Amino acid sequence: MTAKKRKVDEPITVTGLVVDGDLSVSESRIVWDLVEEVTGINIEWINIDKEALSTYLAGNDWPDFFHTYELSSSEVNDYGVLGGRFVNYLDHLDVMPNLAKTYKDYPLTLAASTQLNGEVYNLFQVTGGSATGTTARPHVRLDVLKAAGITKLPTTVDELYDQLVILKEKNGEPGMILDTDNKFGYIPMLFAAFGTLNNPVFDADENQKVVFAPITEQTKHYYEFLHKLYDQELMHREWLTLDNTAKNQFAQSGKVAFLPQPSAQMLSETDLNGEWDNLSCVAPLTSQYDNTRTLAGFVDYRPVAGMYINKDSQYVEEICKMFDIAFATEEVAEGTGLYGQAFTHGLEGVDWKLNDDNTYEQFVPEGFSSFSAYQIQALRWQDLGRAEAIGLATNPRRATHRQGRLRMLKM
Repeated sequence: MTAKKRKVDEPITVTGLVVDGDLSVSESRIVWDLVEEVTGINIEWINIDKEALSTYLAGNDWPDFFHTYELSSSEVNDYGVLGGRFVNYLDHLDVMPNLAKTYKDYPLTLAASTQLNGEVYNLFQVTGGSATGTTARPHVRLDVLKAAGITKLPTTVDELYDQLVILKEKNGEPGMILDTDNKFGYIPMLFAAFGTLNNPVFDADENQKVVFAPITEQTKHYYEFLHKLYDQELMHREWLTLDNTAKNQFAQSGKVAFLPQPSAQMLSETDLNGEWDNLSCVAPLTSQYDNTRTLAGFVDYRPVAGMYINKDSQYVEEICKMFDIAFATEEVAEGTGLYGQAFTHGLEGVDWKLNDDNTYEQFVPEGFSSFSAYQIQALRWQDLGRAEAIGLATNPRRATHRQGRLRMLKM
């Protein structure tokens, strides 16, 4: 589809609200700047703190759309199901062919988005997560380890335990915050260390028979280990209820070494004692029960980003057409690299590339600690759309730094 067909008849301006968007690098985002060029739709972004969202929703001065995952189920019910203030995407599939095809290809995306009244108010992400990519792997601050006298990363669960004991003795508080998602980070990595299964929910055994992991001995050993960490307060006991702000503060404290990926990507070079190399990833661990170092990748539905459209907007159809780009499986305008993958990983050939041997590479501009930091600070606000292109591909090498990207940012 050409850029000409994507453009509106006359340039228009819409407002989009994001919550807790990181403005440490740029006040706009590369992918959305490109969307504006392709569509002719100018977006005026409004960035508010999470604490202000409820008050904002209660008022009448709404933006044209909300680009956030922070709306609670009760707020969606109050303002959508009961209040009728959000656009029902099912009424606009005639102008959203890419979204319609994604619903068909991934039926869970439609089922999970549908409210009790049969309407759909939010968009989502279909993502591919490589086990060897930085998004899937658990993060660690090497400078915090070094300050505690620890000179190497753990390779076994026992070594991890020993290092957490040292961190607690050195800093007086837990040195680890556990992830809350079982698809990536510390949860699947630790689970995989205690047996042959890689997925803590459903997996396949050596005979390709489906196994419900929670009832296995492997899960028992995994929870015994977590209980030991919890009981001795070697991990933060409130990890399930900590909000993003609190997690980020712990990550910046210089006392927590083992971090969830979302908190790690919010760190600045200053937080890391002036060295991006102080932020790294932990490789899969082993235990007395399993000596293979494995971690599963995934292709999955994630209810992120929101994209709730204000039903009172005068540009509902135009916004729907614009959002449909995020679910395209090929370029919507020749030479732009703009399709679904861009809304998560950026532009193919510029920010990442897929090789013939089913490996992929990511390129990090100078000034960023990692590709995930580049994503959240400069590339896009939040993950969105159809981004399964690198699905279960592997990333055997560290993301390389590339110059030239920063010139596109509004400093």
